[in-house]
Amino acid sequence: RENAPDTGRVGAMVGRADELQRLVGLLERARAGSAARLLISGEPGIGKSRLLRELRDAALSRGMGAVEGDARSIEANTPYFVWREGLAQLLARLARPGEAGRETLRRQFHHGEPQLLQWAPLLNDILPLAIEETGLTNEIRGAARASSIHALLLALFKRACADAPM
Repeated sequence: RENAPDTGRVGAMVGRADELQRLVGLLERARAGSAARLLISGEPGIGKSRLLRELRDAALSRGMGAVEGDARSIEANTPYFVWREGLAQLLARLARPGEAGRETLRRQFHHGEPQLLQWAPLLNDILPLAIEETGLTNEIRGAARASSIHALLLALFKRACADAPM
C-alpha cells in the first residue's frame, strides 16, 4: 500500500462495505487452505490504507497472522522494497529471544526444508541479514535470481503459516 499517515480510526468505515466483505471472504478461503492473490490500487486518499487496516483486524480477530509492508513511490525502483517490512516482521515473530534473523532462517529451514538453507543468502537482497553467499547463490543473476528469491519467500511464508497456532 502507498505509505500514508495512520490517522487512526474515527467511526465506521464508509463506502467500502462490499470490498471489505469480499476481502473477508478471501480470508475465510485462506483459513480453509485456498491461496489467493490480492491487489488493491487506486488514487491517493480513497481509503486503501483504511481498508487494509480493516482486513488486518479481521485476520487478527480470526486468530490469523498478518504482516504489513508499504510501497512508496520514491522507492519504486528499489528491488524488493515492498517485502522488507513484511519479512522483518515475520522474522521477528519466528525468532527466539536474542536470535538474529539469519539464525531464525537457519532454524526454520533446517527444521522444515533443509535444502533451502543453501538459498538463504538470497534474502540479503531484501534485508541486510549478513548471510554469507554460497557458491550457488553467488552465481545466480537477473531473472533467475529474482525467481529464486520469490520461491524462497514463498517457502518461508508457507513454513511460518504451517507452524502458526490455529
